[in-house]
Amino acid sequence: MTTVKEILCSYLRDNGYDGIYNNDIECGCAIGDDFVPCDGNPIDCIPGYKLKCGTCANTPTCEDKYSHSCEHYDVFISNWKCTKYTKK
Repeated sequence: MTTVKEILCSYLRDNGYDGIYNNDIECGCAIGDDFVPCDGNPIDCIPGYKLKCGTCANTPTCEDKYSHSCEHYDVFISNWKCTKYTKK
């Protein structure tokens, strides 16, 4: 039997997303073994893309910087897909 978690991960992958996030509670998780590690209810989460600002050579001067979260986390999920990631 397929779980809701598996269905959700399949949908995200099939549509080009990296995970889910919820800005109201500053929470996000990427598809993988630790998807929804808090065993919380992802009902209010939305699909998003993985950003690796902490390991990007463009940080902190990226003109396309979407969220202040770049300053607090090395990797996070956002509704903005970075096209200028440059490895440090």
